[in-house]
Amino acid sequence: MNKYVSQNELETFRFHDSILKACDFKDEEMIWHVKSLCVEPKNAANHFNIAMGLGTSVIIFDHYKIIYGRYDSTYYNAYGKKSGEKKQYDLTEPMQMMQKICEDCQMVSCGYDYDEYMGDRRAYGFEFLAQCSSGREVYLSNIIIEYTAVTVSWESFEGKAWYVSE
Repeated sequence: MNKYVSQNELETFRFHDSILKACDFKDEEMIWHVKSLCVEPKNAANHFNIAMGLGTSVIIFDHYKIIYGRYDSTYYNAYGKKSGEKKQYDLTEPMQMMQKICEDCQMVSCGYDYDEYMGDRRAYGFEFLAQCSSGREVYLSNIIIEYTAVTVSWESFEGKAWYVSE
């Protein structure tokens, strides 16, 4: 278990420019391993008075369900960009969907943009921008995850968040 733990405070983390390194599934949990996450000072586990960057964090979505998933691929060539296809992910195969998001591409940014209470469940939306190793194809993926609880843990603070000015 990591040294710092945050329970149900996902809104106090900033995902911009973070990297989803891996996604695991265990029982009723979806477990993300995220690099370069930032935590705001209002988070109970952040004892600094500024936003801080984190090394590798573990995010556990308990009793999760992916309720929306879509991707849009865009191809770049010497003359600019041209649109690709927009497709829905198969929501009955969350492992395959998350594997595509994690493994197809070298670089992934994610950021939440959807927050809604649904009785005793919450839902968050994430947007992933991933450039594949060829450098010619970019996937924009959007997913919305519904869950009952979320735990974020990390071992250490890595310094001020990248967006904090001196």
